[in-house]
Amino acid sequence: MLQAVKYFHEQGVIHQELRPEYVLVDLDSNTVKLAYIGETFRGDKGPYELGSLSYKAPEYVFGPGNFSTPFTVWSVGCSFVEMITGKPLFDCNDPLLLGGRILRFLCQSNSEGQTKSSTSNKPGDWRANLQFKNLTEEFPGLEPAEVDLLSKMLRFHPDERITIEDALEHEYFNDFQA
Repeated sequence: MLQAVKYFHEQGVIHQELRPEYVLVDLDSNTVKLAYIGETFRGDKGPYELGSLSYKAPEYVFGPGNFSTPFTVWSVGCSFVEMITGKPLFDCNDPLLLGGRILRFLCQSNSEGQTKSSTSNKPGDWRANLQFKNLTEEFPGLEPAEVDLLSKMLRFHPDERITIEDALEHEYFNDFQA
């Protein structure tokens, strides 16, 4: 899946909704294929208002609309979680609900359940002050390398997400054959 995404990115194409049902696995030939590539866009066009919101990155919901390769990395991370757990990480089709679910999943909360942000009074973007959880708590049964890869794919800020190239080199894949 990551190799297919890398190919898309090399062509300047962003897949906006990778999800497990679009991934075909042939265990006999050890082959993975993407079955649906209809919801793609060139990096300068932005995502379309199609399909499920469940796999769309925070920048789709919260802005600013800088859509590039990290957008697809988020989708891959959501798909990875779903393939491991058997259920979607964010199952909804409402942008406001999705935004709340992303914040609850990624961010620490106070005793009232509100998303925590730093106490700094720095002016500027509210997103800069969010305090994030350690995702080990969200995935207690996973190996440390799995949690590390997921936490790098599912970063709130797109510029902090792992690249596809670095994900392919991640220690999680050390025991897999190419």
